[in-house]
Amino acid sequence: MNPNKIAFSAVQNGEIDGLKGYTEVKREVKWGNSRFDIMAANKHETCYIEVNIVRQLPVFL
Repeated sequence: MNPNKIAFSAVQNGEIDGLKGYTEVKREVKWGNSRFDIMAANKHETCYIEVNIVRQLPVFL
């Protein structure tokens, strides 16, 4: 599963403490001239989320 799908599922299911309580969660949402990976909203606020990953390369000594 790719990182965007994992993050979307986690936000949608309320599995991330700082992102709980959103009643509407969508993927690939446009805002102005930008596109965000996830949009989460409730009646008080809208949160636009960009998912980034970091890969650790093996260290050869």
